[in-house]
Amino acid sequence: RPHGSQSLRNALMNSCNPVFIGLGQKIGKDKYYEYLEKFGLLQTTGIELTGEAKGIFLSKNKVGPVELATLSFGQRFEVTPLQMVRMVSAIANNGVLMKPRLVKQIIDNSTGEVQNIEPQEQSRAISENTAKQVLSMMESVVAEGTGKNARSSRV
Repeated sequence: RPHGSQSLRNALMNSCNPVFIGLGQKIGKDKYYEYLEKFGLLQTTGIELTGEAKGIFLSKNKVGPVELATLSFGQRFEVTPLQMVRMVSAIANNGVLMKPRLVKQIIDNSTGEVQNIEPQEQSRAISENTAKQVLSMMESVVAEGTGKNARSSRV
């Protein structure tokens, strides 16, 4: 049974964290924060819900190499579930960030009048090509990789 530094080494060998740390180092904090902005994680979604919060991140000027490493593998920040869903949806939507909506339409029971709530594009987060590549990687993790338990039975 491994112990001490050997167990840490084994944990790192089976973790994707070193890959994400390397990616964070490669793109740097300026580009990292540019993507946080593009995916809408630094502001509220604009969904008009009382108490909606924006993501909580360190100020970019306080991010050094250690902070960038931990940010790169998903620690030292907070996002709301709605922000996370919107970000992943942008990848599935060919890179386009949409304004979230909770309802598709409102029907007045007394008059039968229908008010449709149309989808609203907010901005392009990433290119269509990049979105397709990332989506393909996400699908392969669920179909063939470590995310098999997340696979839908409807697929």
